[in-house]
Amino acid sequence: MMRTILLTLILTLTMALSAQDVDERAGLAVGMKPVGPRHTGWIEGTVKADGLSDLLGTIVYIPGTSFMARTDASGKYKISEIPDNNGYELVAERSNGCGVIWRGRADKALRVHPALATQAPEITLVALK
Repeated sequence: MMRTILLTLILTLTMALSAQDVDERAGLAVGMKPVGPRHTGWIEGTVKADGLSDLLGTIVYIPGTSFMARTDASGKYKISEIPDNNGYELVAERSNGCGVIWRGRADKALRVHPALATQAPEITLVALK
């Protein structure tokens, strides 16, 4: 009888430790449950600049974050997977490779809603001296 109890206890502990090991290898803290899908949306818009006909590769980003995108030749961009939040600012920058930097900023902060596109105001680039 004592042997059966001891074997049951050992098997129970082994199974519990194996489950804990699986959770830790999956990046989950013990006792924590996986979080559901993040509530994200996206920002899309256009960049323009007087004197620049090709805007391909202009960087548009949210300062202080890793969220960014590059424009196509016509200046269109889309920044994806942005968490649902309020007050996002946008900055656009490009260099002509000869030391001239062009920069612009959206004229208002943006609100991103989950699973929806947020249309940003057009960003106008200005050459910095």
